[in-house]
Amino acid sequence: MRLYILVALGGAIGSVLRFAVAQGLSGRPLPPFPWATFAVNILGSFAVGVAATLLSLRYPYLRAFFVVGVLGGFTTFSTFEWDLWALQQTGRPGLAWIYLITSCGAGYLAVCLGTWLSAPRP
Repeated sequence: MRLYILVALGGAIGSVLRFAVAQGLSGRPLPPFPWATFAVNILGSFAVGVAATLLSLRYPYLRAFFVVGVLGGFTTFSTFEWDLWALQQTGRPGLAWIYLITSCGAGYLAVCLGTWLSAPRP
């Protein structure tokens, strides 16, 4: 039961952090690209690489709180999918493809970088 509570608390924190990033980027003169979702997903991918590597399986409570809870609440696949759909529906299929490719590519590279930076060195 303790793990569920930690995940729930972490999820609440992550969701508020994601909302804060979106609020911080709203109202700025940015092109019609979903920068807030892109930013949280790439930053979250990097943080998952770091946290999952550092916490590994040795700290199940911290891992549940931070990786599953905080970072699960912070990053957002559903909003990413909605943004793709919205770009397509508003006549910007090229931008939708750019968003898809850069989000997946940069997210993967961020996980790799976070893991590499956090891995123990011989």
